[in-house]
Amino acid sequence: MKTKQLLFAIALLLFQTAAFAQKSPDFISDSLDAYIMKGLEGWNIPGVAVCIVKDGKVVLSKGYGLKELGAKDKVDEHTLFMIASNTKAMTGTIMAMLEQEKKCSMDDAVSKWYPFFKMKDPTLVHKVNLTDIVTHRMGMETFQGDFMYIDSDLNTKQVIEKMGQLKPIYDFRSKWGYCNAGYALAGECILNISGKSWEDNMREKLFQPLGMDRTLVFASELKSAKNKATAHTNENGILRKIPYGEMDAMAPAGSVCSSVHDLSRYMIALLDSGRIDGKE
Repeated sequence: MKTKQLLFAIALLLFQTAAFAQKSPDFISDSLDAYIMKGLEGWNIPGVAVCIVKDGKVVLSKGYGLKELGAKDKVDEHTLFMIASNTKAMTGTIMAMLEQEKKCSMDDAVSKWYPFFKMKDPTLVHKVNLTDIVTHRMGMETFQGDFMYIDSDLNTKQVIEKMGQLKPIYDFRSKWGYCNAGYALAGECILNISGKSWEDNMREKLFQPLGMDRTLVFASELKSAKNKATAHTNENGILRKIPYGEMDAMAPAGSVCSSVHDLSRYMIALLDSGRIDGKE
């Protein structure tokens, strides 16, 4: 997903070096810290948060730089960032959990779980399945229609309706094309499959069990949150602050806000078949 946000949280999943195997503090302070700070300067980014998970354990979890240009508050491991399209992995996790609970199959037609689903080509309505919408293979070109949805006053159902009016650039399942609106549709399917909203599923199946206490479902919640990174953009080489993007209508595609501390717990669970702290 294209985004104006230059501040972001980075999750470095597996960093295979002997230095990390030995958990060398010298490597972190002498090499990694310097590398990241050099990156901030080179990319003109005020601050980032970094977490490294290896062998089911957090090797590093800390912040670098500032939360806001011109301010003094430093980024730490609990600083909230919009994590944008990393939200999609969480939405996909929810769908996989629902399939594991035998409430649906990823081969189910979307129309089974969202009867209002339409496509420009009506012959595709009952062919598009749950896998298609989360793997970007409906035939849409990458980002097709995105500027119609993002930062608009459309609600989720209107986004899905507008997507159905677009003529796909490619033949169905012939080519991968990144489609944010497909995840808005996935959120509605999750509601009808489970009987609970997408956001309730996120909180009850992921955030609460994993102890992701600071993670927010909606980008709009970030406005009143404490310890958050400010959004910035680079215009003609000049960095300036900007408002956060409006993503709630397409929340399953990119609205979650989190910290590297919380994301480390999510990552550990993903790497260990859903287990964390000895529990599944």
